[in-house]
Amino acid sequence: QSGAVLSPDGRWLAYTSVETGVSQIYVRPFPDTKVAKRQVSVNGGYVPRWSRSGRELYFSDNAATIWSVPVPPGPVFSPGIPKQLFSASPFGPISLFPFDVSHDDKRFLFTRPIGSQAQRSDELVVVENFIEELKAKVPPRN
Repeated sequence: QSGAVLSPDGRWLAYTSVETGVSQIYVRPFPDTKVAKRQVSVNGGYVPRWSRSGRELYFSDNAATIWSVPVPPGPVFSPGIPKQLFSASPFGPISLFPFDVSHDDKRFLFTRPIGSQAQRSDELVVVENFIEELKAKVPPRN
């Protein structure tokens, strides 16, 4: 078992396990993890990530495809049908180079090895004090 992540409300623990011989995503209640477990992935699963609202669980499959599983609120974990979102194969094997979800649940952040087949330069831009920089570059409206 690896890659365990708690849902934002702290009620569910999603993780990767190879207990069947194939890496899959499972969810258990938390903190009482002995009660039950539910397999969420079907065609393999790696790197589970919760949306910030806890209403979706994302993961990657063996083909580096990102999936989303709807998670309705309630006292029982009853996930919906997994939906294929997009291929993340340009970023390399997701099991080795994980991803995360932005705070607004609208973007994904991926790591990738330097020199991968992606045609983008290996660059990260960090802007500190964005508001102050923006104010200095954009004159105020009158």
